[in-house]
Amino acid sequence: CFGGVGCGKTMIMDQFYEEIQSRDKLRTHFHDFMLDVHERIHQYKVSRPNERAFDPIPDVAKAIASETFLLCFDEFSGNGRGGRNDSPETLREPVRTWG
Repeated sequence: CFGGVGCGKTMIMDQFYEEIQSRDKLRTHFHDFMLDVHERIHQYKVSRPNERAFDPIPDVAKAIASETFLLCFDEFSGNGRGGRNDSPETLREPVRTWG
C-alpha cells in the first residue's frame, strides 16, 4: 500500500492484525524484522564453524515460519542497494516455506 503520511496505512494494519484470532502472529517494522533475520543467520553460521558452503536462509525461514502464522510488516522498506540483503528478494524463501 502506498500513500503519504497520515493516510491510514498503519490504522488499517492495526485493524487487520487485531481481527486475526491467532496467537502465532507478529506485527513488526520491516527493519526490526531484518535485524532479527540477520542475527539468526549469524547464530546459524556461528553454530556451524566447520561448514564452509551452506545456505542458512532455508533453515532460518523454517524457524520463523514455525513461530509465526501471520507476519505483518509496518514501515516496509526494501531497496537492496549497496549490497544490503534487505530487499523484498530476501523474502522469497520464507514465502516458499509458508507456502
